[in-house]
Amino acid sequence: MRDGRLVQVGKPEDLYHHPVDLETARFFCDLNEVASTVTAGVASNPLGQFAAPGLPDGPAIVCLRPQAIHLVQSQNIENHGIPARMLSSRFLGEVYMVDLWIGGMEAPLRARLHEKPLAKPKQDVAIRIDRDEVLVFADARA
Repeated sequence: MRDGRLVQVGKPEDLYHHPVDLETARFFCDLNEVASTVTAGVASNPLGQFAAPGLPDGPAIVCLRPQAIHLVQSQNIENHGIPARMLSSRFLGEVYMVDLWIGGMEAPLRARLHEKPLAKPKQDVAIRIDRDEVLVFADARA
């Protein structure tokens, strides 16, 4: 409900996986919001390209849930994912909250990991993105 009107109705799982808009997505989960540009149904940003079917060409926001970001645990991180640098890692009981810097990004990404990261803060790492946990919305501010 927003401003006294229903925005989306459905099972919680459906609302979580297929929110109608960015505000609904924010209600269910913390999000990493990355400014992007849609061209011909594809949203592009420093993390790569993401399917954006049905969105008009122009500004968009690619949203990654913290659990969509995984560290690549490899000795040779080149060609194993998106280059990143670990800024911090905090143990929160069941998960580790990790902040990552990616070149070309306006803000760090926040990842929620179930396994203890092998890397230490200020070390270079690589990340992999679970595309099933990515949402793309037209940028309403534009």
